[in-house]
Formats: sequence, C-alpha cells, structure tokens
Amino acid sequence: TALTLSEKEDWAYWCLGDVLILQGKPDEAVTQYEAAVKLKPENAFYYYKLGQILAVMKQNEAALTQYQKAVELDKTGEIGKQAQAHIDALKETASGIDAVVEDGLPEGSTPSDKAAAPLDDSTPSK
Repeated sequence: TALTLSEKEDWAYWCLGDVLILQGKPDEAVTQYEAAVKLKPENAFYYYKLGQILAVMKQNEAALTQYQKAVELDKTGEIGKQAQAHIDALKETASGIDAVVEDGLPEGSTPSDKAAAPLDDSTPSK
C-alpha cells in the first residue's frame, strides 16, 4: 500500500487518519494521528488534529493535553490560537457541567454522592 511505501512520511499518517474519520473509525484515526506525531513531534497541527478527534470521542482530558502541546509549539500562530480556543471551550464546558451537577445536589452532599445514589424508579425514562 501507499502507507507501507511511505512509512517515514508523517503526512501519510495524517491523511489516513482523516480518511478513517470520514469512514467513522475514530479509534483507528487516533492511531494514525499518533503515528504522525511520533514521526514529527514538532508539528503543532498533528497535536491539534489529535485533540480534535479525542474531544469528539469525549476524551476531554486527553484532548486538553494534545491542544496544550499544539499551543506550546505554535504560541502565536493560527494553530495555537485555534487550539487555545478549544482548550477554553473544553474548560468552560467542564465547569458548566460541574455547576449544573452541584446545583442539583442536596445541601452538604458532593457530586460523588449523587453518582452513587440509587436511581429513583418512580421517574419514567424518556
């Protein structure tokens, strides 16, 4: 295959990752983006792309790590700015979720108390 012939070409892994996303195979895409990062760790764009797919997969902590690396490598460039915007959005979403969860808790309890509480069977599921 073309990838076998170009195994030292970081862009080939990036392209294959994009194709796998279009095919609905995010786990496989992550593997390809990680290979691109390994071959060219100074390329902020690869970290950014990896962060994007991890965020879509709801792996927010891992996505934050990748976005932060992209910002570190491209502090003043467009990729760094976009990665920072994603970092801010992920942090805002996380703090918003925490606030909603805490607002619905009885006084003196914690979010982990709510998570451990038994389900109320009287509430119909939708």
